[in-house]
Amino acid sequence: MKTYLYTHIGIVLCLAAPAYLQDKFNIADSINKFSLDLLASVNLEGGNNLNIALSPLTIWTLLTIASEGAYDSTADQIDRVLGQPQNKNVVRDSYDRLIRQLEKSITRETEFETSTGLFSRQEFPVKDKFEQIVKQYYRASITPVDFKGNNKEAAEIINKYVAAGTKNRISQLVNSDDVRNAYFVMTTTMYFKGQWQTPFNRTATQKASFLDDRKNKIGEVEMMYQAHPYPYDRIDRINAHAIELPYGFDDTFSMLVLIPRGFQTVTNMLNELTKESITDILAKLEQNHQLYFEDDVHVYLPKFKVVSDFNMDRVLERMGIVDIFDDQKANLLGIFPHYLFLSRIIQKAEIEVDEEGTVASAAASAIFLNRAPPPIVKANRPFAFFIIHKQSGSIIFAGKISNPNTLAP
Repeated sequence: MKTYLYTHIGIVLCLAAPAYLQDKFNIADSINKFSLDLLASVNLEGGNNLNIALSPLTIWTLLTIASEGAYDSTADQIDRVLGQPQNKNVVRDSYDRLIRQLEKSITRETEFETSTGLFSRQEFPVKDKFEQIVKQYYRASITPVDFKGNNKEAAEIINKYVAAGTKNRISQLVNSDDVRNAYFVMTTTMYFKGQWQTPFNRTATQKASFLDDRKNKIGEVEMMYQAHPYPYDRIDRINAHAIELPYGFDDTFSMLVLIPRGFQTVTNMLNELTKESITDILAKLEQNHQLYFEDDVHVYLPKFKVVSDFNMDRVLERMGIVDIFDDQKANLLGIFPHYLFLSRIIQKAEIEVDEEGTVASAAASAIFLNRAPPPIVKANRPFAFFIIHKQSGSIIFAGKISNPNTLAP
Protein backbone atom coordinates (compact mmCIF):
# COMPACT_ATOMS: atom_id res chain seq x y z
CA MET A 1 0.00 0.00 0.00
CA LYS A 2 1.19 3.46 -0.73
CA THR A 3 0.75 5.44 2.44
CA TYR A 4 2.28 8.87 2.65
CA LEU A 5 2.13 10.81 5.87
CA TYR A 6 3.59 14.26 5.93
CA THR A 7 3.30 16.70 8.75
CA HIS A 8 4.71 19.94 9.91
CA ILE A 9 4.14 22.04 12.95
CA GLY A 10 5.16 25.59 13.60
CA ILE A 11 5.33 27.43 16.87
CA VAL A 12 5.59 31.21 16.74
CA LEU A 13 6.81 32.87 19.93
CA CYS A 14 6.08 36.58 20.36
CA LEU A 15 7.46 39.22 22.76
CA ALA A 16 5.75 19.32 36.86
CA ALA A 17 4.69 16.44 37.07
CA PRO A 18 4.61 14.89 40.61
CA ALA A 19 7.74 13.28 42.01
CA TYR A 20 6.39 9.73 41.86
CA LEU A 21 6.65 9.87 38.06
CA GLN A 22 10.37 10.55 38.08
CA ASP A 23 11.53 6.95 37.86
CA LYS A 24 8.49 5.50 36.08
CA PHE A 25 8.57 7.46 32.84
CA ASN A 26 7.71 5.48 29.72
CA ILE A 27 7.95 7.61 26.60
CA ALA A 28 5.50 5.49 24.61
CA ASP A 29 2.87 5.86 27.34
CA SER A 30 3.48 9.61 27.39
CA ILE A 31 3.21 9.96 23.60
CA ASN A 32 0.22 7.65 23.28
CA LYS A 33 -1.83 9.19 26.10
CA PHE A 34 -1.18 12.64 24.66
CA SER A 35 -2.02 11.37 21.14
CA LEU A 36 -5.38 9.93 22.19
CA ASP A 37 -6.29 13.04 24.19
CA LEU A 38 -5.26 15.27 21.29
CA LEU A 39 -7.27 13.34 18.69
CA ALA A 40 -10.36 13.36 20.92
CA SER A 41 -9.95 17.11 21.55
CA VAL A 42 -9.44 17.96 17.87
CA ASN A 43 -12.49 15.85 17.03
CA LEU A 44 -14.52 17.75 19.63
CA GLU A 45 -13.28 21.10 18.32
CA GLY A 46 -13.77 20.24 14.64
CA GLY A 47 -17.08 18.41 14.83
CA ASN A 48 -18.42 15.09 13.65
CA ASN A 49 -18.05 15.78 9.92
CA LEU A 50 -14.36 16.68 9.98
CA ASN A 51 -11.77 14.30 8.52
CA ILE A 52 -8.57 14.51 10.56
CA ALA A 53 -4.89 13.79 9.92
CA LEU A 54 -2.51 14.47 12.80
CA SER A 55 1.00 13.76 13.92
CA PRO A 56 0.70 14.02 17.69
CA LEU A 57 4.38 13.10 18.03
CA THR A 58 5.44 16.34 16.34
CA ILE A 59 3.36 18.44 18.72
CA TRP A 60 4.60 16.35 21.66
CA THR A 61 8.19 17.01 20.52
CA LEU A 62 7.79 20.75 20.20
CA LEU A 63 6.03 21.09 23.54
CA THR A 64 8.77 18.98 25.13
CA ILE A 65 11.41 21.30 23.67
CA ALA A 66 9.44 24.35 24.87
CA SER A 67 9.29 22.84 28.36
CA GLU A 68 13.10 22.80 28.43
CA GLY A 69 12.94 26.60 28.64
CA ALA A 70 9.76 26.92 30.71
CA TYR A 71 9.42 27.65 34.42
CA ASP A 72 6.73 27.73 37.11
CA SER A 73 3.14 26.95 36.08
CA THR A 74 4.05 27.18 32.38
CA ALA A 75 6.34 24.17 32.81
CA ASP A 76 4.01 22.37 35.21
CA GLN A 77 1.08 22.48 32.78
CA ILE A 78 3.15 21.10 29.89
CA ASP A 79 4.60 18.34 32.05
CA ARG A 80 1.16 17.38 33.34
CA VAL A 81 -0.51 17.20 29.91
CA LEU A 82 2.44 15.35 28.37
CA GLY A 83 2.74 13.03 31.37
CA GLN A 84 6.41 13.87 31.85
CA PRO A 85 8.55 14.06 34.98
CA GLN A 86 10.27 17.25 36.12
CA ASN A 87 13.59 15.44 35.72
CA LYS A 88 14.35 16.36 32.12
CA ASN A 89 17.31 13.99 31.91
CA VAL A 90 14.86 11.08 31.95
CA VAL A 91 12.88 12.59 29.08
CA ARG A 92 16.00 13.47 27.06
CA ASP A 93 17.45 9.99 27.30
CA SER A 94 14.12 8.38 26.39
CA TYR A 95 13.65 10.66 23.40
CA ASP A 96 17.17 9.95 22.15
CA ARG A 97 16.53 6.19 22.33
CA LEU A 98 13.20 6.57 20.54
CA ILE A 99 14.72 8.53 17.65
CA ARG A 100 17.51 5.96 17.34
CA GLN A 101 14.90 3.20 17.13
CA LEU A 102 12.96 5.09 14.48
CA GLU A 103 16.12 5.67 12.45
CA LYS A 104 16.87 1.95 12.51
CA SER A 105 13.35 1.19 11.25
CA ILE A 106 14.00 2.34 7.69
CA THR A 107 13.62 -0.51 5.16
CA ARG A 108 12.88 -0.91 1.48
CA GLU A 109 9.16 -0.96 2.28
CA THR A 110 9.02 1.73 4.99
CA GLU A 111 10.56 5.16 5.29
CA PHE A 112 10.55 7.50 8.26
CA GLU A 113 12.29 10.85 8.61
CA THR A 114 12.03 13.61 11.19
CA SER A 115 13.81 16.90 11.76
CA THR A 116 13.51 19.85 14.12
CA GLY A 117 14.51 23.38 13.16
CA LEU A 118 14.48 26.45 15.40
CA PHE A 119 14.61 29.95 13.95
CA SER A 120 15.46 32.92 16.17
CA ARG A 121 15.53 36.66 15.57
CA GLN A 122 19.08 37.68 14.70
CA GLU A 123 19.43 40.29 17.42
CA PHE A 124 18.04 37.98 20.14
CA PRO A 125 19.96 34.68 20.24
CA VAL A 126 18.62 31.93 22.48
CA LYS A 127 20.32 31.18 25.79
CA ASP A 128 23.47 29.08 25.53
CA LYS A 129 22.18 26.33 27.83
CA PHE A 130 18.93 25.94 25.90
CA GLU A 131 20.80 25.84 22.60
CA GLN A 132 23.16 23.17 23.90
CA ILE A 133 20.31 20.99 25.20
CA VAL A 134 18.14 21.13 22.06
CA LYS A 135 21.09 20.43 19.78
CA GLN A 136 22.46 17.57 21.86
CA TYR A 137 19.27 15.77 22.88
CA TYR A 138 16.65 16.81 20.32
CA ARG A 139 18.98 17.08 17.29
CA ALA A 140 17.59 20.50 16.52
CA SER A 141 19.24 23.09 14.30
CA ILE A 142 19.08 26.79 15.25
CA THR A 143 19.13 29.39 12.48
CA PRO A 144 19.15 33.17 13.05
CA VAL A 145 16.81 35.01 10.66
CA ASP A 146 15.74 38.61 10.13
CA PHE A 147 12.11 38.52 11.26
CA LYS A 148 12.01 42.28 11.81
CA GLY A 149 13.85 43.62 8.76
CA ASN A 150 13.03 41.02 6.12
CA ASN A 151 10.10 38.92 7.25
CA LYS A 152 9.43 37.73 3.69
CA GLU A 153 12.87 36.13 3.41
CA ALA A 154 12.52 34.70 6.94
CA ALA A 155 9.27 33.01 5.93
CA GLU A 156 10.92 31.61 2.80
CA ILE A 157 13.78 30.14 4.87
CA ILE A 158 11.31 28.39 7.18
CA ASN A 159 9.17 27.11 4.33
CA LYS A 160 12.20 25.70 2.50
CA TYR A 161 13.12 23.81 5.66
CA VAL A 162 9.59 22.43 5.87
CA ALA A 163 9.55 21.42 2.20
CA ALA A 164 12.85 19.57 2.54
CA GLY A 165 11.63 17.70 5.63
CA THR A 166 8.41 16.57 3.97
CA LYS A 167 9.86 15.85 0.51
CA ASN A 168 8.02 18.89 -0.88
CA ARG A 169 4.61 17.60 0.20
CA ILE A 170 4.16 20.61 2.47
CA SER A 171 5.73 23.62 0.81
CA GLN A 172 4.33 26.49 2.87
CA LEU A 173 3.65 26.67 6.57
CA VAL A 174 3.99 30.39 7.21
CA ASN A 175 3.77 33.59 5.24
CA SER A 176 5.53 36.89 5.82
CA ASP A 177 2.69 38.31 7.96
CA ASP A 178 2.76 35.24 10.23
CA VAL A 179 6.34 35.95 11.31
CA ARG A 180 6.38 39.77 11.15
CA ASN A 181 6.46 40.13 14.96
CA ALA A 182 8.04 36.81 15.77
CA TYR A 183 11.04 36.36 18.00
CA PHE A 184 11.29 32.61 17.69
CA VAL A 185 9.80 29.89 15.47
CA MET A 186 10.10 26.17 16.22
CA THR A 187 9.29 23.54 13.62
CA THR A 188 9.23 19.77 13.51
CA THR A 189 8.67 17.79 10.32
CA MET A 190 7.87 14.11 9.90
CA TYR A 191 7.58 11.98 6.79
CA PHE A 192 6.38 8.40 6.58
CA LYS A 193 5.91 6.18 3.55
CA GLY A 194 4.82 2.58 3.91
CA GLN A 195 3.84 -0.32 1.70
CA TRP A 196 1.35 -2.87 2.93
CA GLN A 197 2.85 -6.22 3.84
CA THR A 198 -0.14 -7.73 2.02
CA PRO A 199 -1.44 -5.46 -0.75
CA PHE A 200 -5.05 -4.85 -1.59
CA ASN A 201 -5.98 -6.10 -5.05
CA ARG A 202 -6.90 -3.14 -7.25
CA THR A 203 -9.44 -5.22 -9.17
CA ALA A 204 -11.37 -5.79 -5.93
CA THR A 205 -11.78 -2.06 -5.23
CA GLN A 206 -15.36 -0.95 -5.86
CA LYS A 207 -17.66 1.97 -5.19
CA ALA A 208 -19.44 1.50 -1.87
CA SER A 209 -21.74 3.45 0.40
CA PHE A 210 -20.35 5.28 3.42
CA LEU A 211 -22.68 5.68 6.38
CA ASP A 212 -22.88 8.09 9.30
CA ASP A 213 -22.99 6.99 12.93
CA ARG A 214 -26.76 6.45 12.59
CA LYS A 215 -26.20 4.18 9.58
CA ASN A 216 -27.62 6.64 7.07
CA LYS A 217 -25.86 6.86 3.70
CA ILE A 218 -23.93 10.12 3.38
CA GLY A 219 -21.77 9.42 0.33
CA GLU A 220 -19.65 6.91 -1.55
CA VAL A 221 -16.03 5.82 -1.33
CA GLU A 222 -13.60 3.67 -3.30
CA MET A 223 -13.70 0.63 -1.03
CA MET A 224 -10.68 -1.69 -1.04
CA TYR A 225 -11.02 -5.36 -0.06
CA GLN A 226 -8.64 -7.95 1.30
CA ALA A 227 -9.01 -11.37 2.95
CA HIS A 228 -5.98 -12.13 5.10
CA PRO A 229 -5.22 -13.44 8.62
CA TYR A 230 -4.73 -9.98 10.13
CA PRO A 231 -4.62 -9.47 13.91
CA TYR A 232 -8.22 -8.70 14.88
CA ASP A 233 -10.34 -8.39 18.00
CA ARG A 234 -13.50 -6.77 19.32
CA ILE A 235 -12.66 -4.26 22.03
CA ASP A 236 -15.74 -4.30 24.24
CA ARG A 237 -14.56 -1.50 26.54
CA ILE A 238 -14.81 0.99 23.67
CA ASN A 239 -17.37 -1.07 21.69
CA ALA A 240 -15.25 -1.21 18.54
CA HIS A 241 -13.69 -3.54 15.99
CA ALA A 242 -9.89 -3.37 16.02
CA ILE A 243 -7.67 -4.58 13.20
CA GLU A 244 -3.95 -4.16 12.60
CA LEU A 245 -2.55 -3.87 9.07
CA PRO A 246 1.24 -4.27 8.95
CA TYR A 247 3.68 -2.46 6.66
CA GLY A 248 6.72 -4.20 5.16
CA PHE A 249 8.11 -7.52 6.32
CA ASP A 250 9.96 -6.61 9.50
CA ASP A 251 6.96 -5.84 11.75
CA THR A 252 8.23 -2.30 12.37
CA PHE A 253 5.21 -0.17 11.48
CA SER A 254 1.51 -0.93 11.27
CA MET A 255 -1.85 0.80 10.92
CA LEU A 256 -4.36 0.21 13.70
CA VAL A 257 -7.94 0.79 12.56
CA LEU A 258 -10.76 1.17 15.10
CA ILE A 259 -14.35 1.03 13.83
CA PRO A 260 -17.31 1.62 16.19
CA ARG A 261 -19.75 -1.27 16.59
CA GLY A 262 -23.53 -1.09 16.69
CA PHE A 263 -24.80 2.32 17.73
CA GLN A 264 -21.47 3.46 19.13
CA THR A 265 -20.36 6.79 17.66
CA VAL A 266 -16.81 7.62 16.66
CA THR A 267 -16.83 10.59 19.06
CA ASN A 268 -17.84 8.44 22.03
CA MET A 269 -15.34 5.79 20.97
CA LEU A 270 -12.50 8.36 20.89
CA ASN A 271 -13.52 9.76 24.27
CA GLU A 272 -13.56 6.28 25.80
CA LEU A 273 -10.29 5.44 24.08
CA THR A 274 -8.52 8.15 26.13
CA LYS A 275 -8.98 5.85 29.14
CA GLU A 276 -7.41 2.88 27.37
CA SER A 277 -3.87 1.81 26.50
CA ILE A 278 -2.97 1.41 22.84
CA THR A 279 -0.19 -0.99 23.81
CA ASP A 280 -2.74 -3.18 25.64
CA ILE A 281 -4.96 -3.22 22.55
CA LEU A 282 -2.02 -4.17 20.34
CA ALA A 283 -1.03 -6.91 22.81
CA LYS A 284 -4.56 -8.35 22.70
CA LEU A 285 -4.50 -8.31 18.90
CA GLU A 286 -1.17 -10.14 18.88
CA GLN A 287 -2.48 -12.71 21.35
CA ASN A 288 -5.48 -13.40 19.11
CA HIS A 289 -3.23 -13.56 16.07
CA GLN A 290 -1.10 -16.26 17.68
CA LEU A 291 -4.20 -18.35 18.39
CA TYR A 292 -5.93 -17.84 15.04
CA PHE A 293 -3.02 -17.07 12.78
CA GLU A 294 -4.49 -18.86 9.73
CA ASP A 295 -8.00 -17.45 10.00
CA ASP A 296 -8.77 -14.88 7.33
CA VAL A 297 -10.33 -11.57 8.24
CA HIS A 298 -12.37 -9.92 5.50
CA VAL A 299 -11.31 -6.27 5.48
CA TYR A 300 -13.05 -3.42 3.68
CA LEU A 301 -11.10 -0.17 3.91
CA PRO A 302 -11.74 2.95 1.83
CA LYS A 303 -9.05 4.65 -0.20
CA PHE A 304 -8.62 8.13 1.18
CA LYS A 305 -6.51 11.23 1.20
CA VAL A 306 -6.85 13.75 4.01
CA VAL A 307 -5.13 17.11 4.20
CA SER A 308 -5.42 18.87 7.58
CA ASP A 309 -4.45 22.37 8.63
CA PHE A 310 -5.13 23.10 12.29
CA ASN A 311 -4.47 25.90 14.71
CA MET A 312 -3.97 23.93 17.92
CA ASP A 313 -4.16 26.73 20.51
CA ARG A 314 -7.74 26.18 21.70
CA VAL A 315 -7.34 22.41 21.62
CA LEU A 316 -4.25 22.52 23.86
CA GLU A 317 -5.85 25.05 26.19
CA ARG A 318 -8.80 22.68 26.61
CA MET A 319 -6.32 19.91 27.45
CA GLY A 320 -4.73 22.05 30.18
CA ILE A 321 -1.83 23.91 28.56
CA VAL A 322 -2.96 27.50 29.21
CA ASP A 323 -0.26 29.79 30.59
CA ILE A 324 2.12 29.46 27.65
CA PHE A 325 -0.47 31.25 25.46
CA ASP A 326 -0.97 34.08 27.98
CA ASP A 327 1.24 37.14 27.44
CA GLN A 328 0.93 37.96 31.16
CA LYS A 329 1.63 34.50 32.57
CA ALA A 330 3.96 32.67 30.16
CA ASN A 331 7.40 32.03 31.64
CA LEU A 332 9.86 30.92 28.97
CA LEU A 333 12.90 32.64 30.44
CA GLY A 334 14.95 29.50 29.90
CA ILE A 335 14.85 30.19 26.14
CA PHE A 336 15.35 33.96 26.06
CA PRO A 337 16.16 36.57 28.72
CA HIS A 338 12.88 38.23 27.68
CA TYR A 339 9.23 37.56 28.46
CA LEU A 340 7.75 35.75 25.47
CA PHE A 341 4.53 33.86 24.97
CA LEU A 342 3.33 31.28 22.47
CA SER A 343 1.12 32.95 19.91
CA ARG A 344 0.21 29.95 17.74
CA ILE A 345 0.75 26.26 17.22
CA ILE A 346 0.00 25.20 13.66
CA GLN A 347 -0.04 21.70 12.26
CA LYS A 348 -0.31 20.77 8.60
CA ALA A 349 -0.55 17.07 7.83
CA GLU A 350 -1.46 14.85 4.91
CA ILE A 351 -2.19 11.14 4.63
CA GLU A 352 -2.91 9.13 1.51
CA VAL A 353 -3.96 5.48 1.55
CA ASP A 354 -4.44 3.16 -1.43
CA GLU A 355 -3.91 -0.45 -2.53
CA GLU A 356 -0.23 -0.51 -3.44
CA GLY A 357 2.19 -2.78 -1.66
CA THR A 358 4.57 -5.67 -1.96
CA VAL A 359 3.58 -9.33 -2.15
CA ALA A 360 3.42 -11.03 1.23
CA SER A 361 5.61 -14.04 1.98
CA ALA A 362 4.03 -17.43 2.62
CA ALA A 363 2.66 -18.07 6.09
CA ALA A 364 4.58 -20.43 8.32
CA SER A 365 2.93 -23.64 9.34
CA ALA A 366 1.87 -24.15 12.95
CA ILE A 367 -0.97 -25.50 15.04
CA PHE A 368 -4.32 -24.36 13.65
CA LEU A 369 -7.24 -23.40 15.86
CA ASN A 370 -10.41 -22.68 13.95
CA ARG A 371 -13.17 -20.19 14.58
CA ALA A 372 -16.18 -19.66 12.36
CA PRO A 373 -17.39 -17.70 10.60
CA PRO A 374 -14.46 -15.49 9.55
CA PRO A 375 -14.90 -11.95 10.93
CA ILE A 376 -15.81 -9.14 8.55
CA VAL A 377 -14.38 -5.71 9.29
CA LYS A 378 -16.01 -3.03 7.16
CA ALA A 379 -14.86 0.57 7.50
CA ASN A 380 -17.95 1.96 5.79
CA ARG A 381 -18.76 4.33 8.66
CA PRO A 382 -16.73 6.86 10.68
CA PHE A 383 -13.53 5.28 12.01
CA ALA A 384 -10.18 6.16 13.57
CA PHE A 385 -6.72 5.11 12.47
CA PHE A 386 -3.25 5.17 14.01
CA ILE A 387 0.20 4.58 12.52
CA ILE A 388 2.24 2.72 15.14
CA HIS A 389 5.97 2.20 15.51
CA LYS A 390 5.87 -1.36 16.80
CA GLN A 391 9.25 -1.59 18.52
CA SER A 392 8.58 1.35 20.83
CA GLY A 393 4.79 1.03 20.79
CA SER A 394 4.48 4.74 19.96
CA ILE A 395 1.81 6.44 17.90
CA ILE A 396 3.44 8.58 15.21
CA PHE A 397 0.32 9.55 13.22
CA ALA A 398 -3.39 9.49 13.99
CA GLY A 399 -6.63 10.48 12.35
CA LYS A 400 -10.32 10.04 11.77
CA ILE A 401 -12.45 9.56 8.66
CA SER A 402 -16.03 10.81 8.97
CA ASN A 403 -16.97 12.58 5.76
CA PRO A 404 -16.59 10.80 2.41
CA ASN A 405 -17.51 13.96 0.53
CA THR A 406 -14.42 15.91 1.59
CA LEU A 407 -11.80 13.23 1.00
CA ALA A 408 -9.21 14.69 -1.37
CA PRO A 409 -9.00 12.98 -4.78
